Amino acid sequence: MTQIIEPDAEVGDIAEAAEQVPADASLYERLGGAYTIAGAVDVLVDRLFDNALVNANTRVHSHHGNAANGPGYKFLVTAWSIEAAGGPKCYLGRDMVAAHDGLFIDTAGFDAVAMEIAATLMFLGVPERERTEFNDIIESSVPRWSRPPRRRPARDPHRSSARSSRSPVNDRAGAGGTRLHGHCGVGTPVRA
Repeated sequence: MTQIIEPDAEVGDIAEAAEQVPADASLYERLGGAYTIAGAVDVLVDRLFDNALVNANTRVHSHHGNAANGPGYKFLVTAWSIEAAGGPKCYLGRDMVAAHDGLFIDTAGFDAVAMEIAATLMFLGVPERERTEFNDIIESSVPRWSRPPRRRPARDPHRSSARSSRSPVNDRAGAGGTRLHGHCGVGTPVRA
């Protein structure tokens, strides 16, 4: 069954949302619901796509560097944020481990994203309680999907340089010879 997310006519500003609901309301409600979360994500994703520290990782930049990915990324981040904040189940993307597999996001890259999230929430006037609670959700997800880059094995000097030990299967290929991208599960053909 599809759940329809209705706009909350009384909440138009994420900075005022928490004041308009009971103190024991979910974070989703205290942030103002789907529409205000979507507005915050719109600002956040633009900042992430422009952040040099986030995009220093070439694998992340291959996604963020393409402006055509912005709308889909905003949709997925909005849906994930709605669910993470206690709202309705609406996230259709891959789990965070699968979505970030192969991106090799290091501590500096994660910290740059966390900084942008915190700065965006502060810029939008989100109260401290809600900022802290959302940032805690982000921090708690790190061990599940962020890990340092893997070291490549030392090159065997006796192997011909024309041959490669890497194959589409070993290079994060999906079914049918498709290389999987991080955030959205979209694939591109793998060159053999």
